[in-house]
Amino acid sequence: MSVRREDVDKGIVQLTLDDPERYNALTNRMVMDLREVLAEIKEEREARVVILTGAGRGFCAGANMAGDEELPASIRERGPVGLVNKMQENLAELMLVIHE
Repeated sequence: MSVRREDVDKGIVQLTLDDPERYNALTNRMVMDLREVLAEIKEEREARVVILTGAGRGFCAGANMAGDEELPASIRERGPVGLVNKMQENLAELMLVIHE
């Protein structure tokens, strides 16, 4: 998983984007992992605070548009435009999860 979770204290969760070699640039996989862990935290009644940080020297360099080999073939076969479209969908869904 490209996102590490640590329970720092009672009710406080720290999430770390974990791809320091690429300055934690968001891939589709990282966004999906982040959505998954945030959805889990949403169900935890005791969670009050979520701290989002990045491993290494940078928090997040933005979107990694170089591609994401870990994605299913059905998404990779869409080509560059399809990958960008999927990234936009994932980011929009991530914003909803963060809001919730």
